[in-house]
Amino acid sequence: MKLLLAIDDSACSDVAIKAVEERPWPKGSEARIISVIDPPLSPTPQLMRVTNNQVDDLVQAVQLHYEAILKTAARRLNNGRSGPIRVTEVVKQGHASEEIIKEAEAWGADIIVIGSHGRRGFNRLWLGSVSQMVLNHAHCSVEIVKCQEEQV
Repeated sequence: MKLLLAIDDSACSDVAIKAVEERPWPKGSEARIISVIDPPLSPTPQLMRVTNNQVDDLVQAVQLHYEAILKTAARRLNNGRSGPIRVTEVVKQGHASEEIIKEAEAWGADIIVIGSHGRRGFNRLWLGSVSQMVLNHAHCSVEIVKCQEEQV
């Protein structure tokens, strides 16, 4: 079983990690954990004062932040109910739903697990837009882990 776990730094992602770590996966299962960094912002008058080096530094800091989140999630999966499983991590840059779908297809995932709500956008207006897009366009099964309202 090839499981793609899509996470960000939201409480709902933590619930999704917990759902995966508590489940008994078939022997020989492997997991790939993905996080997607938003594309750099379009130039605005305020951003025109920011140098390319500052943008690069910011992107690097965000990359390191997500790599740390993925490492923690990988440790949790390896200590989960199924015992150690092969886990790889990947951080992509782009639009979350598109990158998750592309990664699942390229890697040959059997299932994508994602939290119902992320941390992106106007939290109350666009809740669930990434998980909804993944559900509608993925080539494989998708499990959306429900997050309680107070966790959002």
